Amino acid sequence: MLTYPCRDVLKNLKRLSKNTDCNISYLYGTTSFSLDDEDSEVYNYQKYQDEIESIISHLVDSGYLEYNYGNNINFHLTQKGLHHSSLTFQSAILFLFKNFTLPIVVSITTTLITLYIKGQL
Repeated sequence: MLTYPCRDVLKNLKRLSKNTDCNISYLYGTTSFSLDDEDSEVYNYQKYQDEIESIISHLVDSGYLEYNYGNNINFHLTQKGLHHSSLTFQSAILFLFKNFTLPIVVSITTTLITLYIKGQL
């Protein structure tokens, strides 16, 4: 489960990378992330500057990001990070099926079998 700051940073990193898995880096001496391109846009994380390291660490630990080059300054989005919304939707559908639809089907089937055995069907 992602907190609001984690979701917000992930959303902005996806926007910065244009939904690709390109390398994203901290810009030295600023509160911004940038792509390796010199002409690229930047994402200013000043709003979360006191907790950005823990947010990035949590996104890495949760599988949304991976570090590049053996350091924690460069990273890229994983498939889980790129497709967070669709994975969340799939999880919600699976939850609804397992917790609502399946029990209804089981209770109807059980009722029909019971009625058949009693001879009332």
